[in-house]
Amino acid sequence: IGLVLSHRILDLHLPLAAGDPFGTVTVVDGLAAAGVALLAGALYAGMIHIAPRPTTYFAAILTAVTALAALVPFTAAAALTGQLALAIVNVVVGLMIAIFVPLAASKA
Repeated sequence: IGLVLSHRILDLHLPLAAGDPFGTVTVVDGLAAAGVALLAGALYAGMIHIAPRPTTYFAAILTAVTALAALVPFTAAAALTGQLALAIVNVVVGLMIAIFVPLAASKA
């Protein structure tokens, strides 16, 4: 939703969506986010059985991965506004994963 809002409605030129009239990069990015969420869930499920404080370790790992995901857009040649928009989308996705994976695990 954030990529579509940034690219289509706000007309920001995102680093990953340049020259993509059909939105395939948006679909691939969404599927990548879903894959990362599934991997994060599997990591947390494994850490529950191994780590003494799984939430603390999970938060540390996810903070590093989210920071990396926020820095990746700045490596591409694009307008600064598009880079910032993509970085913000990546941070929001990382925060949602960080919030909802432990919450779902505690309710299961």
